[in-house]
Amino acid sequence: MSIISPASILDLNGLDPSFMYTKLLKEIFLEMGYDEKAKIEFIKFYHAQNGAVQSSALADFTRDFEDHSPIWWYTKEPLIYVTLNRALRTQNVEILLKMGFFIEKLHKEIQQIHSKTIPTKHKIIYRGQAISISDLEKLKKSEGGLLSFNNFLSTSTSYQVSSLFADSVRSDLDGIGIIFEIEIIPNNISIPFASLDNISIHSDHENEILFSMHTVFRIGELELIEDRLWFVKLTSTNDDDEQLQRLTEYIRTETKELTAKHRLGVMMIKMGEFDKAQLLFQTLLETVPNDDWAGQAHLHQQLGSVLQFKGDGLQALSNYYKTLQLIQINNLSDYPLVATTYNHIGETHECMRNYSDALSHFEKALALQQKTSEFKQSDLAITYNNIGAAFQSKGENNSALLNYEKSLDILEKYLPSTHPDIATALNNIGTLYYRMGDLESAQRYHLKALKIQERVLTPTHIHLAATYNNLGLVHDLMGDHSSALSFYEKALRIRQAVLPCNHLSIAETYDTIGSVHRFMGDYPTAISYHEKALEIKKAILPSNHLDLCTTYNSIGFACKLSGDYTTGLSYYEKVLAIKQKNISQNSFLLAITYNNIASIKQLVGDYSISLIYYEKALEIQQKILPSNHLDLATTYINIGSIHYALGYFTKAFSYYKQALNIRQNMLPSIHSDQATAFKCIGDVYEIMGEHSDALLYYQKSLDIIQKNLPFSHPTFATICNHMAIVYQSIGEYSTALSYCSKALEIQEKMFPSFHFELATTYNNFGALQQLLGNYPNALLYHEKALEIQKKSYLPHHSDIATSYNNIGYIHCVLGDHALALSYFNKATKIQSEVLCSTHPNIVRTLTNLGMLYKSMENYSTSLSFYEKALEIQLKNYSPTHLDLAVIYIGIGSVHNSMKNLSDALSFYRKALEIQEHRCFLTHPDLAMTYNNIGNTHSSLREYTTALSYYRKSLDILEKSLPATHPDLIETYNRVGSVYNSMEEYSISLTYYEKALEIQEKTLPANHLDLSKTYNNMASIYHSMKENQIAQSYYEKAVAIVENAVPPNYSLLVTIYNNIGELQRMDGNYSAAISFFQKICTILQQENDSAFHIEKVQIFHNIASVYECMGEDYNALSYHEKIVEIHERTCPTNYSELATSFNNIARLY
Repeated sequence: MSIISPASILDLNGLDPSFMYTKLLKEIFLEMGYDEKAKIEFIKFYHAQNGAVQSSALADFTRDFEDHSPIWWYTKEPLIYVTLNRALRTQNVEILLKMGFFIEKLHKEIQQIHSKTIPTKHKIIYRGQAISISDLEKLKKSEGGLLSFNNFLSTSTSYQVSSLFADSVRSDLDGIGIIFEIEIIPNNISIPFASLDNISIHSDHENEILFSMHTVFRIGELELIEDRLWFVKLTSTNDDDEQLQRLTEYIRTETKELTAKHRLGVMMIKMGEFDKAQLLFQTLLETVPNDDWAGQAHLHQQLGSVLQFKGDGLQALSNYYKTLQLIQINNLSDYPLVATTYNHIGETHECMRNYSDALSHFEKALALQQKTSEFKQSDLAITYNNIGAAFQSKGENNSALLNYEKSLDILEKYLPSTHPDIATALNNIGTLYYRMGDLESAQRYHLKALKIQERVLTPTHIHLAATYNNLGLVHDLMGDHSSALSFYEKALRIRQAVLPCNHLSIAETYDTIGSVHRFMGDYPTAISYHEKALEIKKAILPSNHLDLCTTYNSIGFACKLSGDYTTGLSYYEKVLAIKQKNISQNSFLLAITYNNIASIKQLVGDYSISLIYYEKALEIQQKILPSNHLDLATTYINIGSIHYALGYFTKAFSYYKQALNIRQNMLPSIHSDQATAFKCIGDVYEIMGEHSDALLYYQKSLDIIQKNLPFSHPTFATICNHMAIVYQSIGEYSTALSYCSKALEIQEKMFPSFHFELATTYNNFGALQQLLGNYPNALLYHEKALEIQKKSYLPHHSDIATSYNNIGYIHCVLGDHALALSYFNKATKIQSEVLCSTHPNIVRTLTNLGMLYKSMENYSTSLSFYEKALEIQLKNYSPTHLDLAVIYIGIGSVHNSMKNLSDALSFYRKALEIQEHRCFLTHPDLAMTYNNIGNTHSSLREYTTALSYYRKSLDILEKSLPATHPDLIETYNRVGSVYNSMEEYSISLTYYEKALEIQEKTLPANHLDLSKTYNNMASIYHSMKENQIAQSYYEKAVAIVENAVPPNYSLLVTIYNNIGELQRMDGNYSAAISFFQKICTILQQENDSAFHIEKVQIFHNIASVYECMGEDYNALSYHEKIVEIHERTCPTNYSELATSFNNIARLY
């Protein structure tokens, strides 16, 4: 049964589909006409469906059908009434068409009896039955509305009989019974009915009255009799009922030019029942005589429409072309059908985004319409409108506007100036201007449409809601979100006032409002509106209806943007399940869903699965789309992004270029999709170190975005972040910081606090703070990024590994080697699972590990990591890539620490050659390479050359870095060391003091770097004979180093030795020996071969102190230890061995 509330009647698109189906079915079956073959076809069909079941009853029906009336058979055989009424309730078109002959006979018998016994007095009859909870709730809200029984309706004059039926339902614990009291008012009944006394097989005891199908009653009061048993009053209604007439006239007007058979199919298309429509047209096609070419042509055209709606464009086109072929072969002169078919072919190509083919078929339709007078001017207006839509889809907005205006000119010429169709045309033009970005013109046309509609339509007319919706879109893009929501809410109020609460249009409005909130970054509110839409759609649509996909997609998209990837993926998978049941496996709609699922898999770092889905989408698109189709460009971008993420940059670049070529050929130069392609190519240039090309493409992207989007749009933030990375790479930190700040400003306004895009920007800020030497702030930003990523991503996402690397680097610089190593190991574990072995992120981790082990003085391990990184980079990049310079510097620094000075200098010069070729002359990285080369020359005692490189470095660093930057500290210390070696102590002290001033401001009081500077300054004061000051600095240094975790033995040995020497010079021999003995204790824990030089030096110092104290015996024992080391580790002709023998001889 169908329940129609009073509100439903105001908007006839809101009818329950079954109400219209049964109305149309009734007209169809009464118009068709049947012969004996129809009964035979039903019997064959039923036998094929049920086999031996009820074979006896079927045999009786076959043999004795003509011996009894249709009513007698209907009341006797479950075979008939059960099968027929079930088919009517479920709209099983296949069975209903087979039983059409019986429906016609049964209706005519009821009508014949009714015509002889038309009641002259009010009559009360009853019906008892079960009712679902949902139908009961509808009844409660529908007093004054209509109730249609879509099947043949059995009633009784006996309340007791009906009550027994209703009460029996309650034997099931969940059953609800209802008793309908039906008042039959003479001359106020539209459907024939008949008393079955002496006709029905049950006439002795049921007092039955049988109504034909599609009986309609007015709903009266509803009353609860007792638990789960209800009583409802119904009143008969007739064809003169104003509301019912509006419904009936609506149905007939929509399909008045079609045959009855075709009407049903068209209505099912309108209601979204595509499978049923397809089955109907296919069934009708099988029954059309072979010589009815026109009938076949029309059915193929209708079947094409169904397949077009189902997204099976290729099969739709196949049927449309069959229509044209039948017309051509048989010389049919149905020019309107040809033109309509051309229009449908064009619409299908437009849905498949084959805009050129769409346009050519619209133009064929137009040419035909212009040749003959058989067409109405309104047909021309439709075709011009279609041509305009095709041009609009191609991005040829001027041509689109020209055709829309032609359509409008025709309508304004042939229709009254306030006709609603003119308002519709104005809305179309307004929508075009909206898409062109001319928001003022869009607003102007929509307001013109609104002016007409407000003049000629009621305040709650549904078309007003559409115009309010359009104005909402315009204000939304203007950034006036409050006005946009105001218009959307006006549209919603109208739809809620005139439509039933579960109408699709209300659901669509909820979806639109949700989209605004999503655009504003208010994802929870957006999702709540989409869920309201979903609740409505689930209530009125089958669970696998394609319209559900729109809302599922919207929720999935909002969840994805909010970082809730698991929920987003679940909704995309719902869409996939529906589409796989409803559309062709080669449908472009399926390709869109594959792309959506792949996008989430990509975001969570599941690159291999993501690539599989993108390639599934591409496989479909390459089968059904031309090679220059825009959807292919999107998928090429997507696949390129996966290869980019995996480090296959050549492949990524190839896919991005394919996408850009398509978009440049098919789109206007300022189209936002071109901006995306430019940005992607810029990404590849950036990571390949081609910074000028990267900036060129990013700027192209930014120029387009500035013309199409408001400044607050998240896309601006994305481009700003990428430009910041490039400027950071070329050493323009202030410019990079400016772009990062712009990105963060936008994202903090638009996104929730845990959005993954914020993590990207925080990491960028952290990298800049790190380069500027502000390590605490850098660590804070990287930790913020990691916190967001852990909430948003799977644990093995590569972006999490990036944050681990960032945090590990900071801890390494701050001297916490154990913590740094733990973070680098975490990064390595993730990267080995998800990235290709040559990915730049893996190289970065290897480089960081090389730096860490070098800091830990494990030079062989350090060198192995740097060499692995170098091997990969030489495969990835050109010989002049800046990342290679980083590795050359790392290797050089290890050789320098190992005293392989010529090797160190060689690697530093390789780095310098790249940097001088690729960097600006003020780039801080260039300064650090000058520093490294200066260090090596200093170690070679080439002090003048060393100072020249240090001065080059300082010229850059003092101009480009903050005054407290760590690189300045290192350089000041290095210059101080050279002047110390040159015995220019006062100048040396000046540079050490500069270094110390920065360190005391920026480093914790126990940082090892402070101890090194204290030691350096102490050694200067020592050399200047200011021993008391020297002692105080040594004590500061040793206090730090002795408490370091892990201990830095090398630095501790150096400081103990310096203090020992100072004590010896002051004559504090016991104290001197104490410090030298501490060194011996440290060195005894180490391998002799590794530290024999240091041990020889310390033993020599101790021997010298004992000699000064006159303790020659103790001195002799240390000289003998020196000889023992030399004999064990040096060749027999080693000159120092002779010196040691001389010392021993001298003491004897």
